[in-house]
Amino acid sequence: MNTENMESIYQKVAIQLNNIIPEPWEKVTLYSEVDEFSDSTVFFYYPKNKQEPIYSLGTEGRVHCPTPFYNDTTSRI
Repeated sequence: MNTENMESIYQKVAIQLNNIIPEPWEKVTLYSEVDEFSDSTVFFYYPKNKQEPIYSLGTEGRVHCPTPFYNDTTSRI
C-alpha cells in the first residue's frame, strides 16, 4: 500500500492546525465534512501536559489571529 499521498495530506493538515492552535499540543481529534455546497471542520486538541481537551470552536477567543484567517484555515483543513 502506497501511503506517501496520505502522509503528505496529514502533514498539510498538521501545518494548518499549528497555524491556529494557540499553544503546544500533543493530540488532535479531527472531524471534517465536505459536500457539494459546504464544508465543516471541527476538532478537539489536547494541550501539552493537560488532560482536558479544548474544542476548536472554543479556540477563537484564544487564537491570536483574525477570524477570517481562522475560518479560511479551517476550510483548508
